[in-house]
Amino acid sequence: MEKQTLLYHPNYSLPFELRTDASNVAISTILTQNNKLVGIYFKKLFESELKYSTVEKEFLAILRGLQKFRNIVLLSHVKIFSDSRNLTFTGKLTGPRVQKWKLLMEEYDYNILHVFGINNTKPD
Repeated sequence: MEKQTLLYHPNYSLPFELRTDASNVAISTILTQNNKLVGIYFKKLFESELKYSTVEKEFLAILRGLQKFRNIVLLSHVKIFSDSRNLTFTGKLTGPRVQKWKLLMEEYDYNILHVFGINNTKPD
């Protein structure tokens, strides 16, 4: 199951916020700008992805969110919010899968910020 919706026409000169979350069965991403909903993305994980570590699932949510909204966010700055503190230290994530994903994300202008799980309810 995969869903993408565009709800608010964005201003490409302003930064975006990407809020992501991952569970044991799915990933979700909310794209906003000025607290207005721009898009929603949800994807059920494949069986092979279910075996990923928690950090890998959270990182996958970010990657898939950026890819789905690529045509919107590519030339803008994106603040990414995740409830996984480990993702704020992406330089220290060294697994081959994550290294590949980091290469795919090099074309984006982003920074990853930690938000406590209780405050990260939008992607749920």
